[in-house]
Amino acid sequence: MKTFYLPYSEKPNYELSPKVMSEFIHPDSVGMIPEVLFSGYWNYKGIAGKFSIYDNSVLAECGEDMMSVWNDSCVEMFLKPTGFQGHFSFEFNAIGKLYACYIKDEKLIDGKFKESFPCSIEECQSVKRNSTIREIISPEQFEKINWSVEFFIPIDLLQKYFGFFLLEEKLSFRANFYKCGNNLKYPHWLSWNPIQNLNFHVENYFGEIILTK
Repeated sequence: MKTFYLPYSEKPNYELSPKVMSEFIHPDSVGMIPEVLFSGYWNYKGIAGKFSIYDNSVLAECGEDMMSVWNDSCVEMFLKPTGFQGHFSFEFNAIGKLYACYIKDEKLIDGKFKESFPCSIEECQSVKRNSTIREIISPEQFEKINWSVEFFIPIDLLQKYFGFFLLEEKLSFRANFYKCGNNLKYPHWLSWNPIQNLNFHVENYFGEIILTK
């Protein structure tokens, strides 16, 4: 299990953060594989992250939150405070559109989670985002391209689903970072911590994030 030490910063600052790479390539992936780096920070208001992608093509057809962004060029962070039930998925396409969901029970029944709670549009809007690509891209563009997505997840949203907890030094999360694109001509599935089945939601495969100060 890999560990990522997330630094504290009162203001946006990704230079303090180590860069971790989504380097495990699922064997179902085909074609040229992008390079994906994640950096972040935390403060008492929430958790921030930045995905930097060095890509070979880009697709961004989903133009609203809570659409199927995993079919586009997509980056994802799944996390849970250690010891709490369930996990939160935050999935962003290349123009920063978000699909967010609290999965209380990851067990699959007829292809659906046993218990899950998709976020409302209003809850998605509480997650601040900034992306270097702003306009819908369809069809897929094939060229070398660098793009990034930054986000800030407020503690209030996490508390609403996990229950009360505080962000503080040495607090740990179980988490994983991903890059995917189901509808790309050359689909790929990358992760920070290795996975076995093509299911990003298996918590046993999550690594660890520790808050530092």
